[in-house]
Order: sequence, then structure tokens, then C-alpha cells
Amino acid sequence: MAFNLIESFLTDRKIKVVLDGQSSRHYSINAGVPQGSILGPTLFLIFINDLPDDILCKLAIYADDTTIYQSLSLPRSQKVCSGDWERLELAADLEYDLRSVTEWGERWLVSFNASKTKLLSINKYKNPNLPPISMLNESLPESSSIRLLGLFLSNTFSWNEYIESIAKSAAKKVGSLYRSRNFLSPASILYLYKSTIRPCMEYCCHLWAGASADCLSLLDRIQKRVVNIIGPDLASDLHSLSHRRNVASLSLFYRYYYGSCSDELHDLVPLRKTFSRVTRYSSRAHPFSVEIPFCNKKFYSASFFPRTSVLWNSLPSHCFPEQYDLQSFKCSVNHHLSSLS
Repeated sequence: MAFNLIESFLTDRKIKVVLDGQSSRHYSINAGVPQGSILGPTLFLIFINDLPDDILCKLAIYADDTTIYQSLSLPRSQKVCSGDWERLELAADLEYDLRSVTEWGERWLVSFNASKTKLLSINKYKNPNLPPISMLNESLPESSSIRLLGLFLSNTFSWNEYIESIAKSAAKKVGSLYRSRNFLSPASILYLYKSTIRPCMEYCCHLWAGASADCLSLLDRIQKRVVNIIGPDLASDLHSLSHRRNVASLSLFYRYYYGSCSDELHDLVPLRKTFSRVTRYSSRAHPFSVEIPFCNKKFYSASFFPRTSVLWNSLPSHCFPEQYDLQSFKCSVNHHLSSLS
């Protein structure tokens, strides 16, 4: 019954284009599901359910955004040129997966465009000696960055390009508020900033909160412009962006620590710290302290787990509720960090 209902919903569907009051003739749809329908997302997930079956590398799928990725770990003592065989094998696996994806598309009437496929290699080598990777008989050019789920990922682990882009976009929106200040009350401007501008400057901030201070200051200037528009009285309860990033990072760390996330994320949480003897440091530490990950690279020490582990260990014991309570923990952390500023 359900199968027949869905079959009827998808069969003999047609589309047409309407432009300036003129419409084209109807064209039959031979693949896909209706966008905007309640059943659309579920049917789309069923449609692509077998896509990962023949993939050798790792595959990340979010809606219709699919990313194939793989990592290569070479010993620090190994020279760049001595890892050529491993690189060739990785490139061969990626090419095989790209071929599997295009063949899957041919079976299910979905076309893939090599010119729209981005290739990004993230490494810290000056001369990585990367082998070429092809898709549909076209060699994919190396990109310096890609946009993935709203974020700019660069090949140098730098978030500068992304932060500069959101600062530029936010500055334009704040400029519109400034020009409208004679028509909007300060309270309305504050509401618009908090509901439409600030969220864009905080999207996935736990990932890039460790960026350079000079780059993050671009976002601070945006909020300072808003403060100048609304006045000090309304802005008195407006926390700094760095404060909000720390609260957001600690709240996520709290969830990961207690396993309120995927197993992959929970496995990345550093181990609980144990003290072999009583010292001034151990006596001040709370029972949820974790081992700080060893960092021999600056870009790693600024990443989420090492950076947030330091913040986590610096919290007082009273910030941690007796049982898992994310809202209570977040309020306690917010109050504690506010008292320090």
C-alpha cells in the first residue's frame, strides 16, 4: 500500500519553466524527487542510500553535498620523496571512488560534472609532490580552498579567508542598520543584530575560534559598530564575541565528553586526567579534568580539542552539575566566564 502510494506520487511528474508570464511546454521528469515536499528529504536519502557501497575512501554526505576524502600519515622521519608510493596508492583509491560515483550516476540517471568537482589537498609540505587525480578523463586542478557546508576550508589550515568573508558580509548588513537608524529604534537594531547578523558571525565558531587575534578582531569591530549605534545602555548586556565562542566551545565539549554525540566524536575526547600524587595543581583540578593533547604544531594547538581542553581544565568544580545537564552547565560557564572579564 505504502509502496503503491509513493510510486503514484513519483510517476508521470512533469515540469515547466515560467518566465515573465510566459511558460514553456511540459517536460517529463525521469529521475529525482520533488523539492519542497514533505516526503522529498526521506525519498532522496533512500535514493542515494547505496551510493557509499563501493567507496574505498571515507565518504561524508549531508543532503546533496557529498565529499570523498582520505588521509595519509607518514612518519616524521620519513622524507617527502620517500612517500611517493603511498601518495600514488591514495590517488588511485580516490580515482576509483570518483569512477564508482559517476557509474552510480549513470545507473540512476544522475550526471556529475568534473568542472564543478573541487580537489583540495591539506598538508604542511612546501613541495607535497602530489600525483594528479582525474575524473571523467579530466585532470582535476588543485584548489587553494573549497566551500563546504558554509565554511571555507583552505589547504593551509587557515581560517583567515572564511573569517574575512563573514566579516565583510556582516559589515554590509550593519551598514544597512546604520543607514536605517532614523527609522528603527535602538532596541529594534539590537534585535536585528542578535537574530540575523551575529549568528552568521558565530556559525561553527568552535572550529575557527583559535584563529589569529588580528583576524578575529575583524568581527569585534563589527560588534563595536553596533554598540556605537544602539548606545552603551542597551549594549551593557551584550557579551563579547570571544566570550560567546568560549561558552559555545565548552558546551560542545561537555556534550562530547558525556557521549551525547556520534561515537566518532566521543572517541576524540581526551582521556580523563589522573594524578599520581597530590600537588597544588591536582588539588585545584576538578574531577572531570582531561589530558591536554600533545601539540607539536601551532595550527593543531589552536584547533578545537586542544584549545578547549585547556579552557575545560581551568573551570571550577561548581560549574559541573551532579548529573548530565547541558543547560545548567552552560549557564554556570557563562556566569563564571562573565565574572572573569
